[in-house]
Amino acid sequence: YSTDLNESSSLELRVGNRIMRSIYEYDLGYDINSPTDDFTTLGSGAEDQFLRVTKGNYRSLNFVSYYTVADFSFLDKYYLNASVTLDGNSVINENNRYRLYYSVAGAWNLASGNVSMLSWFDELKIRASYGTSGNIFNEIYDYSRLFYVGKRITDIGVIVLEAIPNENMEVEKKSTINLGFDISTARQKFNTSIDLFYETVNNLIIRKKISSAYGYPDIYSNSGKMANLGAELTTDYRFITGQSFWTIGFTAASMMNKITAIDQDLAEGERNVILTQIEDRQNNTVATLITEVGEPMYAFYGYETDGVFTSQEEANSIIGPKGAIMQVGDVKFRDKNLDGIIDEEDLEYIGNPLPLVYGALFASF
Repeated sequence: YSTDLNESSSLELRVGNRIMRSIYEYDLGYDINSPTDDFTTLGSGAEDQFLRVTKGNYRSLNFVSYYTVADFSFLDKYYLNASVTLDGNSVINENNRYRLYYSVAGAWNLASGNVSMLSWFDELKIRASYGTSGNIFNEIYDYSRLFYVGKRITDIGVIVLEAIPNENMEVEKKSTINLGFDISTARQKFNTSIDLFYETVNNLIIRKKISSAYGYPDIYSNSGKMANLGAELTTDYRFITGQSFWTIGFTAASMMNKITAIDQDLAEGERNVILTQIEDRQNNTVATLITEVGEPMYAFYGYETDGVFTSQEEANSIIGPKGAIMQVGDVKFRDKNLDGIIDEEDLEYIGNPLPLVYGALFASF
């Protein structure tokens, strides 16, 4: 529905419905210890079944959304937008399957009208908005229901309960405050957009530690909080030749991420952190990430290096991570507690996983 309220203002209303279905399938199988490399098919490996691996994942998502959007314009200078959305998806437990989201935004184009000091701007717009949205693409939602996986015991495959289901799990909800500026000059040949934003998630899903009496060490729960603060810059220039034009530009962004709360059932003296192990195909741990209050999510966690050992006498005083005495030329790790042993007590935060600045160059014809 669209109407002109008077000569200087207009109103547009939209009501709609979106339906989406997403299917993802992943299959993996491999065999080892075949008699010769000429055997290249599964089943040609060793006769021992436990040396064969077959696994996969099949996921489907049904998503439905009902929305209402209103746009108001006054004097082609002032703009207001408001929206309300009811979203539902099939991956979460039916107790919390539907969520209401909303947003409101406004803009003021200072270059519109007879303002002589701004006459060389084609557009000089200030924007501000506040809105909420949900994260529907998260495999963790499987843990809001009974979730079984296949495990192998020698040559026998069994189905086991992967974790305790959390029927009260909610879709992660993000709230965003945005302040932006749009600048256009030289008959819209040169354009720049600047955005400053602050985002919060107050129901972040974490792997929450629980009492061992439950039979499992943790449960996925909306027990975390997170905040993002960032800025984005996009600039482009349009070269116009006859009836065609060529646009080149760049975009750059920077964001600071911080965990603001983690609610866990901890034993006395236990550190309030979450460690995430990264494994290879053989289930060997190749990296560890740490999540703790005051630091970025999934920060790098490991040993801090301090040069190399230059003499065997120096190396003899340290037992390395593998339980053996260090050797000349080995990397020297910082011994935090000065006990002469490099072990789990010496692991620490060693870096932010987010780059300071990231961006791209682009061109279009």
